[in-house]
Amino acid sequence: MDKYIAKLKKKNIKKGFSIGEVMLSVFILGTTMTALISLYSTGFNHLTDERDNSVATLLAQEGVELIRNTRDNNWVTGGGSFDGLDGTSNCSLDYANYSSCGNDFSLNYNGSYYTHSAGDPTSFRRRIEIEEDGDSRVVTSIVVWDSSTPPDESQVDDCNASNKCVFSQSTLTDWGE
Repeated sequence: MDKYIAKLKKKNIKKGFSIGEVMLSVFILGTTMTALISLYSTGFNHLTDERDNSVATLLAQEGVELIRNTRDNNWVTGGGSFDGLDGTSNCSLDYANYSSCGNDFSLNYNGSYYTHSAGDPTSFRRRIEIEEDGDSRVVTSIVVWDSSTPPDESQVDDCNASNKCVFSQSTLTDWGE
């Protein structure tokens, strides 16, 4: 092998890549890089969607738990279990405000938890519906993201992850009396 290299040096023959080989390699590298960047971008978008879906699911469950907590606190303080929870709709409860019902459904993040008052705005919106059912209440917590307003309870069947909407529903009984 060394003799062959020495012979090439004596003859001053230079070996290299032709312009066609260089162009082919640049094309292959460019196509590969484009495909990898596209895969990365798609994967990142799916990851973001899954994160938002998980957060929204937890926020929907939290909405039901806030109503359950209100019921339990009412019972502990000696009031009726469902004081203030009689067929209420359009509620936007959070840890800071247990009785806010109205039309502001947007959630903010204050660094520790989601709230309807202080904090950085997020794309999540939560509506809590309470339907009277005799001695019990059916609580539906609906969370949407990247959308304007959560649907009302009659449209909850159309609520799914592809619509960027999730809900949690629970029946609470008046066990305190």
